[in-house]
Amino acid sequence: MKNTILIVILLINNICLAQNVINVRKDDILVKEYRDSTLVILKKDSSLLKQGNYQLTIGGQLALDFQINSSGHTEGNVLAYRDNGFLGRKTTIKDGRTTMKTDYSENGILSDSTVYGMQNIELYDSVSKKLLPKKCWVKHEFELQRDSKNLQFETKYCGKQKIMSKTFYNDNKVKSIEFEGNYENLYDENGIVTSRTTYNWKTNEITKLYYEKGKLHWSEIEFNEKFLWKNGQVNSYATAETIEIVDGKVVQKANKNYTITTIYYPNGKIKSTETKKNGEILSKEFSPDGKLLKQESKKIEYAPPVMMGN
Repeated sequence: MKNTILIVILLINNICLAQNVINVRKDDILVKEYRDSTLVILKKDSSLLKQGNYQLTIGGQLALDFQINSSGHTEGNVLAYRDNGFLGRKTTIKDGRTTMKTDYSENGILSDSTVYGMQNIELYDSVSKKLLPKKCWVKHEFELQRDSKNLQFETKYCGKQKIMSKTFYNDNKVKSIEFEGNYENLYDENGIVTSRTTYNWKTNEITKLYYEKGKLHWSEIEFNEKFLWKNGQVNSYATAETIEIVDGKVVQKANKNYTITTIYYPNGKIKSTETKKNGEILSKEFSPDGKLLKQESKKIEYAPPVMMGN
């Protein structure tokens, strides 16, 4: 008896839900998607729709399914279907803003997804030349490999399309991470870091670290006064060894550029260093226990300029 009553109640609920669906035509509504991916559905004259569940059918095929809240704003999931009946896009809206957007292939397979939300992040400040904390409306994109569930890459944006970070994958394993204006990491097939590049906005140095089997193998620190540090990115640079030709001879141009290369023992101790600065190379070698074994300095030799004939 109880089971019979339950079935009757469920049937009545389903009938009520079906009766609450408001069917609209394509010419009855206006769909607007703004640059921040906020989705708004209005009447054709741009006035608000009344509260309810809506469905748009084209050629007997469900094309759009959405809800309007008591304030007249789009709320919940907006489902857009392809001509073949498969779901093409699912947009989730909360408090008038898009929180998630998911796209599907022609076969109904998930292809990419984007998540939106307010987050506390760090962004480069051109005035202080530092990475400063900031509250930002973040767009987080995920893209899958074609007709696959494997993640290909993800990208984070802040505000007006400013890229924060990029992450690339191989077989769902992180291949590389780029944090704009801060660092870049590369990984092997086991997820172990193989190299790391960092940008120091206080000293204007670029540091590159290279690893073998998860241990630091060698590093390079480079400073170049020709580096163009702007808006959180190193946009262009000259070579560390700036030269010029005087009276047909290659000479070192006066500058503050330098590179420091360091090689490490497996125990993490420094094995050797090489510093290039002011037209000279200073080399040092150390024992596994840190004792200086050898040191030498020499001038950097440059090849003579090649004179092109007429």
